[in-house]
Amino acid sequence: MNILKKLNKDYPDDYIDLINRTLDFIVKKFNDDLVSAILGGSGGKGNIIPGWSDIDLYIVLKRFDLKCIYDMTRYILKEDIHIGITYYLYDEVLNNIIDGKTKVMLYEKQNYNVNPTLFGSDNIFNKISYEAIKENDKNIFPNILHDLRRRYIDIYIDEDKKIDKVYIKKLLVLIKCILNYYNIFSYGYKETFEKFKKIYKLNKKDLNSIDNFDIMYTINNMLCSKDRVLEFTFNVFKFIEHNRVYK
Repeated sequence: MNILKKLNKDYPDDYIDLINRTLDFIVKKFNDDLVSAILGGSGGKGNIIPGWSDIDLYIVLKRFDLKCIYDMTRYILKEDIHIGITYYLYDEVLNNIIDGKTKVMLYEKQNYNVNPTLFGSDNIFNKISYEAIKENDKNIFPNILHDLRRRYIDIYIDEDKKIDKVYIKKLLVLIKCILNYYNIFSYGYKETFEKFKKIYKLNKKDLNSIDNFDIMYTINNMLCSKDRVLEFTFNVFKFIEHNRVYK
């Protein structure tokens, strides 16, 4: 049975096959130690972009068996589509010892009916508040901002360097941080960038317009999008500066 029917979304066939095969491998490999497995990321929202999206899984275990994790890692490395797994011990879940990315995934799950539980219970995690999401973004904002700024400068001054998936994902996280500064939660590339455009227009002062920037076109045309991405990024930096975001 296709576990992704829980979302009532249309998934590319190769992603359906990979997610189902991976879950089957996880269940068999970890056996009685497996407590829960959750699908996050774009797959968890049913917004997969073929050739771009990774598979994000969150696995809760009763104990760490390094041999099983080693076998799981070898399995992942053989796949064409990248699979990222965050492992938790059940005791860590009970005591809320989870990272910021997982908090965001759980907030989405608990409030927007996304990120389905593929195995185990839906109710083992504590309730995540929006205040926790905003506090997390406030804490990570400096690192994300300066990391993206370094990448921007490197690509701007080196004609041979290209915009890549990592750069776009860093830009997405930065924009999510800005939106949460304005008490706006968002997920997904298109929705997040469109919400930012609205905030930008309301608070841009004398900044340049970003109305013509289309993130989905950019993702699907990366090889010819360098200049427009750099221009958009520069406008994001100026927006942060002019509006004193998190200062």
